[in-house]
Amino acid sequence: MKILAPALLVAVASSQIALSRTVDLTPWKGGGFSELKTYGFACGDHVRDVLRDAEARWLDYEATPDEVVGYLAIFHFEPGVGDRRLARDYELEEFFAAE
Repeated sequence: MKILAPALLVAVASSQIALSRTVDLTPWKGGGFSELKTYGFACGDHVRDVLRDAEARWLDYEATPDEVVGYLAIFHFEPGVGDRRLARDYELEEFFAAE
């Protein structure tokens, strides 16, 4: 049982590497990896300032040819919750977009 989890991890990683080399995928673009980039943390009183600063850095960022950079989004941080399970605040995003 101790060897099952590492073996499974190696199998998944190996298949992703193989896909990235044989199906014209890169590890980050279609090959199974993704990342939620944190541009800043803020309490409710400072979300606007942190968002505007993040927008400036996002606009200045030059992605590599194999990199896909999505749009900025606002999520509610919850300790112990993975990035794919965080609640996105669409209402707050729309509020700031309308300013």
